[in-house]
Amino acid sequence: MPTSEKQPDDLGPMLTDERVDASELARLATQAVNISVRWRKRMLEPTEGTRRMRRFSLNEVAHISKIPKSTVKYRIDNGNYPAGRVNPSNGYRSFSLAEIHQIMDLEGTRPITGPDVSAHTVCCANFKGGSAKSTLSVYLAVYLAIHGYRVLLADLDPQGTTTNVFGWQPDLHVEFENTVMSCFEQGKDLADLAVATHIDGLDMVRATPGMSQAEVFLMQQSRKNGGDYWEALSACMSKAQADYDIIVFDTPPSMSALALNGIYAADGLLIPLPASMIDYESCAVFFRIMSEIVQLFSETEKVEIEKMFDYMRIVITRYSETPANSQMARWIQGTYSPHVLNTYFRNADAILNAAQQTKVLFELRSGKSKEDPEEGDQYDGDPGTFRKTLKMIDQVMSDIESTIATNLEAKRTAGSE
Repeated sequence: MPTSEKQPDDLGPMLTDERVDASELARLATQAVNISVRWRKRMLEPTEGTRRMRRFSLNEVAHISKIPKSTVKYRIDNGNYPAGRVNPSNGYRSFSLAEIHQIMDLEGTRPITGPDVSAHTVCCANFKGGSAKSTLSVYLAVYLAIHGYRVLLADLDPQGTTTNVFGWQPDLHVEFENTVMSCFEQGKDLADLAVATHIDGLDMVRATPGMSQAEVFLMQQSRKNGGDYWEALSACMSKAQADYDIIVFDTPPSMSALALNGIYAADGLLIPLPASMIDYESCAVFFRIMSEIVQLFSETEKVEIEKMFDYMRIVITRYSETPANSQMARWIQGTYSPHVLNTYFRNADAILNAAQQTKVLFELRSGKSKEDPEEGDQYDGDPGTFRKTLKMIDQVMSDIESTIATNLEAKRTAGSE
């Protein structure tokens, strides 16, 4: 009797066995990587496979350099500043980030530590995933670089989320010997592993999945040589501390050896904490574990001074204007004051939309530029949402920068005495 049911050929391959072995996992991984490569190639085609930072208007030059717009215009006209690029249709100028930094150098408005002051190190840490830790690390590093700091962003997470944001696929584009593992295995300085990004002033040390073996390697080395495994990274940073103003560590969402190395090497800590009850309770456990770890840092024979962080800032993340989120934010403020950043890193679709364009929001414009209309780096979404989100991010990063700048000034003052 004829049947109306579709036959197996019409449905495609029938899944007759749902069991999963190593070969199936490998097949899925290869398939996902191949799709990702095709997607990334398509996204980057307009720039011929390269990343670039957008150009900036005269108003933005004045804002970033902290030099009055009238002064910038006058000195450009007199040939004292880089002239930028002129749009012949309307006379508007646009400037690269490198040109803005040249202007800051000419006027001495670039924030620097000074030749005798080592870099400030800040670590983003939370042992729970989904806290926006990598997002916070990336946006902080880019913001600081735009505003004239020499920044090194070190990805200590084998997942390589931060590495991926800048256009490198960890398992395809990053060699194992170019990761922080070369610090541990060969004693290389962190600065020797740095590669330039497309953002002037921002270098990074990339990650790859092979770094997951750090746990075993560092433990073995500690037993063999008698050292403390959490000190391995800080022992390989002397050149990096001389070459950069700020070093940002993005750590794994765990209390692994890599995370502890980043925490131990840090002057300051940033703890992203989503405004939810689950994360609030998890954070209490996190701080209890952190207390025990920091005490362990200070009880080793080689450490004569108690480990002390210059500051810690809890950054409320994934915040939205709901009664539940508002209540949790008040609880976090009440519990962890005075260590909580006053501005909140809010939930924002614009950040996710920018990520789909393989960008961070700082790289995009809300619409066509009068200065450079053919530039093409436009946000693929609502312009109003873009501007609102960018303003929020700018406020959060500015508050963190103020904390860092205060610390750098204290170092500079102490170094001059």
